[in-house]
Amino acid sequence: MGFGGLAIVVLMVVSPGVAGAAPSASSNVLSARYAKAIGFTKTVEAAKAAKVTSQKGCTESYEAVYEDAASQTGLVSETLQCNSKAAATKALTTARKQVKVDSSFKAPKKLGSTAFVTATNAPEYLLAWVAGSKVAITAIDVDIAASTSTSTSSTVAPAPLTSAQMKILTSAALKQNSLYS
Repeated sequence: MGFGGLAIVVLMVVSPGVAGAAPSASSNVLSARYAKAIGFTKTVEAAKAAKVTSQKGCTESYEAVYEDAASQTGLVSETLQCNSKAAATKALTTARKQVKVDSSFKAPKKLGSTAFVTATNAPEYLLAWVAGSKVAITAIDVDIAASTSTSTSSTVAPAPLTSAQMKILTSAALKQNSLYS
């Protein structure tokens, strides 16, 4: 669907490729069951793995994409698997330089000092952090129609992220972070 720009952090470091073996994609991203429990009842893209081809020290990425019943809001869970914490930190640092950090929303302290929120691709918002040797991303698209539109009109401002949506985003990120323990 229209989530191509949503995973902005990984778009610079991952290219689609051949699915990998272990660890399983589903153990690295939010499950459809969890997504459904928080209101994202449609699975747009089931958890899958892709080989990383452009980020030194990182081997695979995992992604799952969900939508709400009205197809208005989306949730993305993504993980970039690196060979070391240093490689993961470098990948996130590189990606962070390519986006504008949204200082109006604070990342949960439990995600560590590397965590940040960006609205660079609003109405797509993402929270990214390093978890051991992984770069983790949880993102929410609060206006799928606007994200998928090919219109170049800038007369309509993107939908802002509400406090309720930020709560969903941070709760989902904390849940995703718990998968790595």
